[in-house]
Formats: sequence, C-alpha cells, structure tokens
Amino acid sequence: QGLVGLAMLPWNAGAVVFFVFAAAVAGRLESERLAWRVILLVGFVGALWAWAVDANMFTVLPVAIMSPLIGAVTLHQERERRAVTALQLATARNRELAATAERERIARDLHDALGHTLSLVVLKSQVAQRLAKAVAGADRSDA
Repeated sequence: QGLVGLAMLPWNAGAVVFFVFAAAVAGRLESERLAWRVILLVGFVGALWAWAVDANMFTVLPVAIMSPLIGAVTLHQERERRAVTALQLATARNRELAATAERERIARDLHDALGHTLSLVVLKSQVAQRLAKAVAGADRSDA
C-alpha cells in the first residue's frame, strides 16, 4: 500500500490514503515493537516523499500526522482485541477447572458414602454370622 502511495503521490494528492492504510495494516502486526517501527516509517517516508515531490502542506501533514495516528489507534484496538481473547480463553479454562473440581468433589463424597455403607453391610453380616453360630450352638446343646 505504501509503495502504491509513493508511486501515485506525484500525480494524485489523494494517494495519501495509501499511507494511512499502510499504517493501519501495520497496526495489526503480531509484534508491537515491529508495528510501531513500521507505522513511524510509513509516516516518515510518506511525509518525506510528499515533501520531495513538492506536494503542498495539505498533502504532507495528513501523511505525517494521520498515518501514525491511525496506526496507533489500530494498534491499540488490536491490543485490546488480543486481551479480550486471552481473557475469554482464561475464563473458559477456569470454567473447565471448576467443573472438574466439582466432579472430583462429588466422586469423593460418593466414594466416602459408598465406603461407609459397605462397611456397615460387612459389619452387619459379621454380626448376623456370629448370631447364626450362637443360635446353632444353642440348638445343639438343647437337643
């Protein structure tokens, strides 16, 4: 975009739009440091070229001011979008962890209750077995 702006600027003052667009695209780069460098480079080179081709101030100033400004706004919006995305991912992960923790808690409670119930069943069966032996021994001694 910036190269198209450089090529068209000597004949068309409206080509400053290409510099603004190039700065906006640079604001979406992954590396913030690189994005700033490209944004400032686009503004500087565009303004320098506009000045070199004897463009009037209504052409030089938009390139020098609007390109970095639009690039900075785009960079800020991109940073916010990435932060919101990261927050949404963290929230989803927290929900997963909370659901897993709740399932584990229910499993522990169920295990404890089942273990208690089975212990009672074993104890009652032992008591029943002893009682049966006692009754069987009393029946033999009576006979």
